Amino acid sequence: MLAANGVIPSEVVLAFLEAWKTGRLTPLRLFRLRSRLRRALTPYQRSPRWQTTGRYLVRVLQSRWPWGHKVRKRMVTGGVTIAFVGADGAGKSTIIADTCRWLRWKLDVRTFYMGTQQPSWISRSAQLPFRIMARLQRLCTARLGENHALTRAMAAMRYPLESVHAVALGIDRYRRSRLGRHAADQGTVVLFDRFPLPEVYQAMDGPRINPAWGPFCEQLARVERRLYQAMAPPDCIIVLQVSPEVALARKPDPTPEKVTAKSTAVRNLQGHGTARITHVDADASLEQVLLQVKRAVWGLL
Repeated sequence: MLAANGVIPSEVVLAFLEAWKTGRLTPLRLFRLRSRLRRALTPYQRSPRWQTTGRYLVRVLQSRWPWGHKVRKRMVTGGVTIAFVGADGAGKSTIIADTCRWLRWKLDVRTFYMGTQQPSWISRSAQLPFRIMARLQRLCTARLGENHALTRAMAAMRYPLESVHAVALGIDRYRRSRLGRHAADQGTVVLFDRFPLPEVYQAMDGPRINPAWGPFCEQLARVERRLYQAMAPPDCIIVLQVSPEVALARKPDPTPEKVTAKSTAVRNLQGHGTARITHVDADASLEQVLLQVKRAVWGLL
């Protein structure tokens, strides 16, 4: 006979209460009742016992390590991935850091940077030959001119190296998106600082290889496109809309036309494959922006 909820056997509960009432709740009897209860709950477990025990031990060790990511409370129903998107000067890093501190009071939170300023060792290794070749090309152009054979040879060698670096950056972003999705599946709140979205590929955070650079670059362009297409979209996008004037005032840029293009692209963002998108006026004061962001995040939790 099962209890009213159809899961816990009523005889186990009654045996426990009877033993406790009569003072016969010995450690051996409690162990036997626990074993019976575990067998009854086996069909409802979400993962094997050994796997759950292993995850518990890892979390205990992580909580005592003085370095690395310390795991806090996770959401039983599953976590969420939130991408913060905005032009330069929108305050993404500041807002993400404050949101992370706010959530970490109780929840397990992880942040993943999806830009180019924190490359992996693979990306750094791929960037070095490209930077050397670009510098040599500039020197040849300055001393020999653009039409010199050596300058043209340097330019022809630069494009494949740039394409290899672009693929390495795509691998970085794909790997971080997978890590973020896996963490969210485990109940963690994941915050993405930037995220490659098809609507803003041309302006920011998108594929960079030009297939017209040659057959080798064309093959690498296909690999790069597949990497970006394989990235699962975030559950929510918080769009920080900042006007070009405010963006340039906060973070001066030698190419204001790029800032304008990014600001326009973000303003028109609709959210490719994303269930929820929230637009926030980033021209407002930091306190007002944070309030809007926290309201949007709280509605997801």
